[in-house]
Amino acid sequence: MAEANEQIRRGTIKRYIEAADMVVVVEVPVIYAPEQPDEPLLEADTIRFLDEVTRRAQAGDRAWLHTVGRIYELSRT
Repeated sequence: MAEANEQIRRGTIKRYIEAADMVVVVEVPVIYAPEQPDEPLLEADTIRFLDEVTRRAQAGDRAWLHTVGRIYELSRT
């Protein structure tokens, strides 16, 4: 168990969400618990946000996706 003086470290990571014809890259906040300092953990709000990004990517809502991340179009050859 973590001691009271150990603090939770915060940071950000990139997540890649693939839909039928695109990949959306978003940067999301993470926490690093003292018990697992090398393992990024997602908070509930972040998971809900990633679910929304996935839904909108599958629906093709590029206008909204451009506001939260970067879109890469997939080309099938």
